[in-house]
Amino acid sequence: MVVVENLGFSMNSVLPVVADEIMGVGPAGYGLLVMSRGVGSIGGTLGLAALGDYRHKGPLLAGVVAAFGLLVVGVAISEVFAISLLILAGVGAAMAAVDALEWILLQAAVADEFRGRVIGAWNVAIGFGWVGPVVLGGTASILGVQPSLAIFGSLLVMVGLGVGRWPRLREL
Repeated sequence: MVVVENLGFSMNSVLPVVADEIMGVGPAGYGLLVMSRGVGSIGGTLGLAALGDYRHKGPLLAGVVAAFGLLVVGVAISEVFAISLLILAGVGAAMAAVDALEWILLQAAVADEFRGRVIGAWNVAIGFGWVGPVVLGGTASILGVQPSLAIFGSLLVMVGLGVGRWPRLREL
């Protein structure tokens, strides 16, 4: 969860640069990019809810994390505003699905007597969410925003594929 937070969600920290320097759309375009991500998050949440009590949530999480990474790479390589809007809708859907699936799996995998402590640990992990934007910003200042996003997205794909191989996750 910390890794996904830092590799995927940190993309938000450079989105203003994407809007300005790559897309050349300024503040209004940036607002549309953020809106697109928000609309996608609603779609991701509704899509996950439509699955109901889907039995294979662990493999679904791994697949969504990998897809999230591919979408971050898509943001990195797209220079067409309309395409970026669509990609960011997918990013929003993936972000929402990852968050929801992590919470669902966390609660399902932890015994009642440990749930409070585990959720506390989760909140500590979320507190480390600043690391990703700092590293991404530093990397972007050296390599540029697009290569840095592509690297972070590619690492996220590898995380999704790697986590998908864990036997315990496949059982959830």
